[in-house]
Amino acid sequence: MPIVEHEAKVHAQSAEGPTAGREAAPGLHDEQRGGVASEPTRNPGDDNLSPGSTGQSGCSEFYQASTVAHDDNIAVEMKAVLRSISQEVDRRLATLNITDAQWVPLLQLASGRCKTACEIARLGHGNPGAMARTLERIESKGMIKRQRSARDRRVVDVVLTPEGCAVASRIPRVLRDVMNAHLAGITEVEAHVLLGLLMRMRSNGRGLC
Repeated sequence: MPIVEHEAKVHAQSAEGPTAGREAAPGLHDEQRGGVASEPTRNPGDDNLSPGSTGQSGCSEFYQASTVAHDDNIAVEMKAVLRSISQEVDRRLATLNITDAQWVPLLQLASGRCKTACEIARLGHGNPGAMARTLERIESKGMIKRQRSARDRRVVDVVLTPEGCAVASRIPRVLRDVMNAHLAGITEVEAHVLLGLLMRMRSNGRGLC
């Protein structure tokens, strides 16, 4: 039976701001000194720049039409990494009887940030209909239940059962282990640089709308 609820007010989440204090990515800000044209300093990874790219700040021409479909496409690599993380999380969460799609609402409920299916979908940037189906599957496993809200009897809250609380408490350790495994060989500084660059790309994407 689908989860039905009336519209609930949700406090807006604080807008993400740029991360301060993180180091710039190596190779993105080479400088010419003394006003005389000179051979630019080469950095690790320069050999992988596509034709026409200078490695300078504001790399708006990194890709050309002739190279964007190559195997070193950043979007392809990002998608492959995300798929690998998702598959490994799914594999490890199987022991908890949940899937990769089901851990998000469980953690959101455990954090207290959400109380209704609508709020969970909004915070997770998901489709309300798909989230309702996901919650139904979780409910069938006895990890959540629905009850009338004490704030408004017209609203149906989603709450964790004791079993759901026990499962939710184990999820962060699984996520930690999977993420750290994918960051093997990457220094803490490099991880911060990577995160900063991804946040900047995400911000650039918002600006396209």
